[in-house]
Amino acid sequence: MKTLITMLALCVSIASFATSIVIEENAILVELDLDENFAKNRGLENATIAMVTVDYKNYEVTLTIEKPFSCPDGEFCAMVMPEPEVITLPIISRSIDGCNFIDIVAEIDDIKSDGIKETIEVTDYSRGYCEIPVYSMITVVHTEAWIDRSTSEYVQNISRMYGDEGLE
Repeated sequence: MKTLITMLALCVSIASFATSIVIEENAILVELDLDENFAKNRGLENATIAMVTVDYKNYEVTLTIEKPFSCPDGEFCAMVMPEPEVITLPIISRSIDGCNFIDIVAEIDDIKSDGIKETIEVTDYSRGYCEIPVYSMITVVHTEAWIDRSTSEYVQNISRMYGDEGLE
């Protein structure tokens, strides 16, 4: 009987622990300051909304930027929304500072093999308890960097996105 009660208590505690584990968090980004070249190359000139997802199970960050529907004046166009721009990178670091601000960095670095270095940095201020004025509850910085073959210069595209609510 004692064994049965112990096993039952163990199962209940495991079940309550399992439901408290956060596997994925999302935040809507409503203010986009996209790099001009990045936006032009990916058809995001008029983008107005994005979403960042932090997946703790697969240890990756996904940035999804919605492409706006566009149809030239005087043309007939199918009312089909274009596919969003989706960037998924593996998390390389996660830290929480003294004010309880969460900083997550996801990156892939192929610059050494003639590719690009792409980084998504997510800073969530929503759970902080320091009285520091912040511009938004969440900030996402997307960076693309590469070596220009014609000039041998290091080139960067830096885009910043902001949201009114933190990761949930």
